[in-house]
Amino acid sequence: LLDPTLVARLGDALRPASADVAMPHDGARPQPLFLLFPAALRISLRRYLANGGRSVRGWSDTLGAVLVDSADDAESFLNINTEADFQRAERLLTTLAVAR
Repeated sequence: LLDPTLVARLGDALRPASADVAMPHDGARPQPLFLLFPAALRISLRRYLANGGRSVRGWSDTLGAVLVDSADDAESFLNINTEADFQRAERLLTTLAVAR
């Protein structure tokens, strides 16, 4: 379901911004599990984890972020926790396969 252009759009937003990370926003909320950050920030991430941090959102909140409007592709961030969620994902995948 992930939009194949997402990484490029995040990179395009990160380059001119004075931000550490680029994070998609699905129109309702930020999506920190899909953020893009330079490899140099791995030191910051290791330090965060070594100090007991466990939340991607918690770590990203310590950084400067540029939000990238991804509301046009909110299905890319579908959360699948239940059978109903899984069935919805299957329907979306079927629709995408037919469209291609």
